[in-house]
Amino acid sequence: MKTYEFILKLAGSAIIDEDLTNRLYDAGCDDCFCGGRCGEDWIHVSREAENLQTAIRTVVKQVESVDPRLKVKFVEFELDEILENIL
Repeated sequence: MKTYEFILKLAGSAIIDEDLTNRLYDAGCDDCFCGGRCGEDWIHVSREAENLQTAIRTVVKQVESVDPRLKVKFVEFELDEILENIL
């Protein structure tokens, strides 16, 4: 398996707090860390999976199951990560 790194950008803002971070960890997101900047919340992911699609699907499902306010708006990658997975 390979480790994939990407960032989940969340819809809305100012919803990440210590309680939510703990619930994300309990839901299986122990390979993530949360943050926010300029009114935008995000979750950095470093997930081991068979492929990139599986890594994204599993973490989005876990994140959105924790709180109805958590909705993933988009996924952001480094260019190298994208090129490795399409070439």
